[in-house]
Amino acid sequence: MWRRSLFLDDFQFPQSRTEPFRLWNGFRIEIEALPIGDRATILPMTRERWAQLGIMLQFLIIARTLGEIFRLRHVLGPAFSTAVAMQYVGGASIAACSCWAGVTFYFFRRYLLSAWIAVATVIVLLIYKVGVIGR
Repeated sequence: MWRRSLFLDDFQFPQSRTEPFRLWNGFRIEIEALPIGDRATILPMTRERWAQLGIMLQFLIIARTLGEIFRLRHVLGPAFSTAVAMQYVGGASIAACSCWAGVTFYFFRRYLLSAWIAVATVIVLLIYKVGVIGR
C-alpha cells in the first residue's frame, strides 16, 4: 500500500482560526479552533490550584516560624527568654490569621483572593522580619 508522508510544505495554512487546514491534493483536515485560554497546557494552573498552593505555603510558614522558636532555644541555651520567643510568636500569629482568611475565602470559592492573601502574607512577614526581628 502506498503511503505519503506529510511535510510542512504540504499544508496551506488558514488565514483565520476558524478556517480548516487544507492539503494540496484536496483533502481537508478539520481542526477545531479553540480560544487561546482554552488550549491544553502541560501544567494547568487554575486559580483554584494557586489558592491551594497558597494555603499550603501559609501552613508551612506557620510550622517554620514555630520551629524557629525551638531552634533558638537550642542555640541560645540559658540566654533564651520569652521576649525573644514572642517576636516569632507574633510572626506565627500573622501567618495563622492570614491562613485562616485564605481558607475562608477558598471555601467561598474566591480562589484568586485566597491566592493573593498568601502572596501578601509572605510580603508582610518579610517586612515584619526585617523591621521587628532584625537580622
